[in-house]
Amino acid sequence: MVLMNKSLNIHTKDLITGINAFWLAAYFGHGKTMHELANAGIDVPCVNHMGINALHIACTKNYLNVVKMLIKSNYPLNLQNDQGLTAFQIAAFNGFTEIVKEMMAFAEAKSMNEKKRLINFINRQSNMGALSYAIVND
Repeated sequence: MVLMNKSLNIHTKDLITGINAFWLAAYFGHGKTMHELANAGIDVPCVNHMGINALHIACTKNYLNVVKMLIKSNYPLNLQNDQGLTAFQIAAFNGFTEIVKEMMAFAEAKSMNEKKRLINFINRQSNMGALSYAIVND
């Protein structure tokens, strides 16, 4: 794979948007590439100019396999984008129930407090929690 090329700088970020190769791989749903980039030491929690990270992207585009990979690698679940939304809220709002179930199962396995934190996380813009989003889309 091209990552083995030592002259390739995987740490390069776009000067305007702030994205890197990991973020871009998430955007296109390329989980294997994301895994290789992470193993090579790329900035995994990279966000774009709107505060959107790889998990936000995966939840927006309904990339269940990418979401599974990220949460199993302990990617932070409650990071907010610039609109105040978490990835969980985005998945719930879009009606992506498999992603919501996966994130809830992971949080529950981690601890009951983590599950409560995930469910009750409130959007600072609209005061609408993730469960409210899910109910709206049911």
